[in-house]
Amino acid sequence: MISFPPRIYDAVELSDRRSAIPNGLHQGRDQISPRRAASIFAASIFPIVIVAERTPSRTTAGWMDRCAAARLPAMAVRDLADMLDDPHLRKTRFFTRRTHPTEGDFWEMAAPVSFGAVALPAPAPRIGEDAEAVKRQLG
Repeated sequence: MISFPPRIYDAVELSDRRSAIPNGLHQGRDQISPRRAASIFAASIFPIVIVAERTPSRTTAGWMDRCAAARLPAMAVRDLADMLDDPHLRKTRFFTRRTHPTEGDFWEMAAPVSFGAVALPAPAPRIGEDAEAVKRQLG
């Protein structure tokens, strides 16, 4: 059975850890039948269900504060607008604003690797834009 650190129960304000495990599964594990295995699986995800049920009761900042107080590693779920304003991503220049000649401005994510001072590639040419150059290269 998955074991969750007691800090998780504290963060979601569940005082009795055994009440999070249904059907008395905290007692004896000597015989595992398929039915019991299913119950153990259900018990192992039960704390996750509790967290999911309680999540709407606080703001993201409130949960982050509780997790920090309980010394639980946590990260807020963010949408794209939040990520564009993330201090770490700004500092590392993860997003770059680019302009495509026909499609306009867009955000581009940095490549996961770098190869020194390599220039950003130009946007792909429009259909037919480079046809003459391609014909010359082919002879």
